[in-house]
Amino acid sequence: MLYIIVTMPCKCHNQSEGILHKNRKRRTICEKFWLNDNTFVMKHPFSLTHRLLLLATTALAFALRLAYVLHSHPFVDEFTTILAAKAILQQGLPILPSGLFYEHGMLFSYLDAPFVALASTANLITVARVPSLIIGTAMVPLIYHIGRRWFSPWVGLGAAALFAISPEGMVWDGRARMYGLTQLLVLILAFWVFSSTQSENGTRHRWLALGTLLLALLAHFGSLMFVPPLLVGMGVIWWLSHRENRPAPKIGLWLAQGIALIAVIGTGMLIKRLGQPLGMAQLGDADAVNPLIELWHTLSYQIGVALDGKSTGSFLARQFGVPHHVWLTTAAVLGGIAVGFGFNHRRKNAFVSPDSLAYLFLWLVFGLTIVEMVTLLEPFRRNPRYVVMGLPLFYLLVAKSV
Repeated sequence: MLYIIVTMPCKCHNQSEGILHKNRKRRTICEKFWLNDNTFVMKHPFSLTHRLLLLATTALAFALRLAYVLHSHPFVDEFTTILAAKAILQQGLPILPSGLFYEHGMLFSYLDAPFVALASTANLITVARVPSLIIGTAMVPLIYHIGRRWFSPWVGLGAAALFAISPEGMVWDGRARMYGLTQLLVLILAFWVFSSTQSENGTRHRWLALGTLLLALLAHFGSLMFVPPLLVGMGVIWWLSHRENRPAPKIGLWLAQGIALIAVIGTGMLIKRLGQPLGMAQLGDADAVNPLIELWHTLSYQIGVALDGKSTGSFLARQFGVPHHVWLTTAAVLGGIAVGFGFNHRRKNAFVSPDSLAYLFLWLVFGLTIVEMVTLLEPFRRNPRYVVMGLPLFYLLVAKSV
């Protein structure tokens, strides 16, 4: 039997046995089991039906991605990834023949290097795509289990199925590029951030989130755009989850984790700057200015308040106006409106159901990321390939809305 852990302190706590607790004021029925902290455990059995459906969905995802791996033409950027992987095999660093330090997707380049080493000239592209194929297939059960923990087994299966047949998922999980790996890390990052608001082990989960964020930045620096929405989502959900019993603030710990967050982002910016984006001078050259200013330039060239209606409309149409996303987007928006009314109806009630909190968290993270892309990022960042990094969050949102 598997369980979903839902943090919800209860006054009728009993360590010796499970309690069937019915509270009409909170409008919830829950089974409580002692787990060495004040948490509720909601039982969601991993039944044989769920296992078989998950296995079939995973097999379908693998088959579709394998077909793309075997039968699609090489994407131009895949050759750069392969060059970086070969450089790693030769000298330990992704330094291209031109002398450029290729930091873009560096974590994936290191992951891809052993596969490139095993490939022959005839099957180089195919073998170099294998890590993405493995990661894309593994994403399906991961999405299911997160959906099951946050909502229900059927929501998890729905989100996993949407990802399995997603054209974007097939493409980027079938190429020797870093987007599939970044998808995985962003999803895990979001999981740890939400878990930190729902468990007494929140401190440990935040440290795990920081470690995952560092890996995500090394996989694709663009994953930095998820940080502000994740911080907003964490703050809002934590406040809603602790309105009745708000713990005393741990200023020292929060300060330490804030410093660690700055250090993680700074490390990502430094590695990005070593790659000389947009032809910037090497650090230490006469043309380079103060190192801190150079690090800021690494970020500032991607940021800019650009309220351009034409480019925004084009981006939204390419991402959400395509046939397979129109109805999904409609379902998500309608579901969001319904949950919004639900929150308004319960505004005087201290309790908000855990699945509603998870749903709100997904809306905040994915929705604010889109708002951020169309308002605070330069137009060249308004590309569906960057939304792909958060696509599993969108499918979880849609599955819950349906």
